[in-house]
Amino acid sequence: MKKMPAIIAVFLITVMTSSAFSATMDSKVRSVPAPTAELVFKKPKEGLPQVVKHLTASASSNSAKVKAMHDWICDNIAYDTDMYFSGRVSKQDYESVLKKKKGVCSGYASLMNEMCRLAGIESIGIHGYSKGFGYRGKLDKTDHEWNAVNLGNKWQLIDVCWDAGYVDYKTFVKRYSTEWLYRTPEQFIYSHLPEKNEYQYLKEIKTKEQFVQDPYIAGAFFDYGLALGKIAPNYSNEIEGETMFDFKLNKTGVSVISDLYERDEKSALVQNAIWTDRIGNKVTVNVDVPNEKQHRVYLYARNRGEVKNPEQFYIPEFEQKILPQAQQLVAQKKVTQTEYDFLEAAYFKVQENGRYYLAEDLFAYPRNNAVTKILKLLDENTGNFEHVFYFDIKASNGYKGFGDGVVKYPTTYTSYNETSNTHVISPIAGILPRGSAQRFEVESQDFTGIGIVIDGSIVPFAKNGNKFELETEIPADIDTLSVYGSRNGKNYTGLWFYKVEDSNNTDNDIELIPDKQENEKDDSAVIQEKIPDECIMPEAELFLLYGMNDRAEEVLKIGAESGNLDAMRLLGAMYFENEKEQEAFYWLEKSAASENPVSLDQLGLCYSHGVGVEANSQKALDLFRKSAQAGYPIAAEHIAMAYMFNVGLEQLTETDDAKYWIEKLSNKGNLEAQNFLGNMYMTGKGVPKDECKAANIYKSLVDKNYIYGFTNLALCYLNGKGVEKDTKKAKEYLEYARSMGSEDAIEIMKNAGIE
Repeated sequence: MKKMPAIIAVFLITVMTSSAFSATMDSKVRSVPAPTAELVFKKPKEGLPQVVKHLTASASSNSAKVKAMHDWICDNIAYDTDMYFSGRVSKQDYESVLKKKKGVCSGYASLMNEMCRLAGIESIGIHGYSKGFGYRGKLDKTDHEWNAVNLGNKWQLIDVCWDAGYVDYKTFVKRYSTEWLYRTPEQFIYSHLPEKNEYQYLKEIKTKEQFVQDPYIAGAFFDYGLALGKIAPNYSNEIEGETMFDFKLNKTGVSVISDLYERDEKSALVQNAIWTDRIGNKVTVNVDVPNEKQHRVYLYARNRGEVKNPEQFYIPEFEQKILPQAQQLVAQKKVTQTEYDFLEAAYFKVQENGRYYLAEDLFAYPRNNAVTKILKLLDENTGNFEHVFYFDIKASNGYKGFGDGVVKYPTTYTSYNETSNTHVISPIAGILPRGSAQRFEVESQDFTGIGIVIDGSIVPFAKNGNKFELETEIPADIDTLSVYGSRNGKNYTGLWFYKVEDSNNTDNDIELIPDKQENEKDDSAVIQEKIPDECIMPEAELFLLYGMNDRAEEVLKIGAESGNLDAMRLLGAMYFENEKEQEAFYWLEKSAASENPVSLDQLGLCYSHGVGVEANSQKALDLFRKSAQAGYPIAAEHIAMAYMFNVGLEQLTETDDAKYWIEKLSNKGNLEAQNFLGNMYMTGKGVPKDECKAANIYKSLVDKNYIYGFTNLALCYLNGKGVEKDTKKAKEYLEYARSMGSEDAIEIMKNAGIE
């Protein structure tokens, strides 16, 4: 599974790469006649030959036929995460996969084999080892299967499973690619090791030990023109301090960045522990670790100018920022309500992952264009990076790391990541001492001017060829110092910034230079360009992103006190999260006075939870309704939840509008809402009593493996409510719920005398 995937002579392998084919899905995938499209999943033996015939009828070559079949599988078969995580893989023949519309890697491979057979193309499944989901740097047993297809007496490697999408936590996210279609054996071997050596198709066979030693390299790494440099990492590395690795970049217009994460269950990002420089076709990565834990370095790349909508948003970001700001665009008539609806429908929520994911549909052109349009208007990044390389790293024995909480390197802005030839010589420490004298040196062919901001004005570096230099004293009254670059000498954009602290708070090695005499200052060198007020929210959000909450709070206070409604709302939300109840209520109430739908909703949460004010369910419901009527979709969920958890089942009456809102949330797939709706019908609270409808709802929840569905349906069978009384079935459901840890099931069994 991909993680955010007879003897055959070596000389028969072609050097065709996946980039030889467009990453655009074949349109024939969606033009399969409706009766055939329905038949193939009900009666695969009858339907699949018809599908293959349709896909291959007009193909110009066998390679094009294989791509069309590859694309159809990617579009129609999801990865079976339930089966994978259960540890019990079964029925991966092509018929079972089609009937379920799900499979694991062996199911994808068997389906590709059968479709190729029907198309008259030789295909085999290859069992082996992979550096996919769950790989930990060692080989135990084979864990993956992929295909090789014979095209013109040349065997091509394909991994349809990895091209269909990826798994995040326990959620399969559909994401089509041709990354693993016709990848060369030399590139494939970094992530796929066949159990039998003959299927490597290499002149020099790679051993298991070599495979384990090599870093993980994605297929896209090569498509972006990247190659290993002179100092290449292994998969597992031990360091004794700051260490550098390098890569070659042989394509123009490609941006490369890197990050360091802890290797634990949370996979926490380690801020400012890695620094990436770009000098011509050489990319250098300086990295260090803060402690003795295991860490992982990720390298990302993207084509500059390429539009790629974000694959995920954190739930608070999407609900409290993206959607409300998009609703404001509707009010300003910059986008239509239909375009907003496209955005809302384009992402699906997985509560347990804390994320919204892009629901991919490559043929939904109006929806995809609307999402891009809105996100660009909101200045959201639509040029997202792709993960292409990773390796593990830890401190060697005797090295403790540079220290938890220490800011090792400066913080970069997006514009720095877009550079193609900029090298920071000094300082590259993350923290600069207040009052210290500093020498700034940068080599760059990307900018005509570079400067820092002091007292709201740009102070430019002296330019000498491609080198920019400045000697200055760090002011004592600032907390951050930003470096800006200009491509035209007039407009500046942020590149990176340093934290500024008292000298006794930092252990960074700082080279001090003699103080400059006052009369040496060149006042004419100061360009009087004030930082605009609209920078308040971007700067605050950047500070929040890098965990600099105190600094974000200061910036937001300035904005809030000057009347910035977004700053008021975000400041109130920060206080809400940090349990500063009085401050939260104060700022949310002030921002809600403007009738901002997000502020109204968040103020409703204060009344719902008693944050900074006495709890009042009715007041909360009124605010949620007002927010929902103003177009804020999350408020609708909060209305439903207020009825479910604040008002409660026993207090509902048929005059309430609870059914409307709970049903609305239920239709979005919320299992708690579905269960509560079933309870409403079972008890007749808020709706006319209908035990059969309640039982059917519980049955649907059982199909979704929802624990309360099992206990409630068991009660139906025990008492003959909505179903025929059946103690045996009740016992089966209760035993299953008990195995899932349900204390309710244990109590019900005890009271019913079921052993």
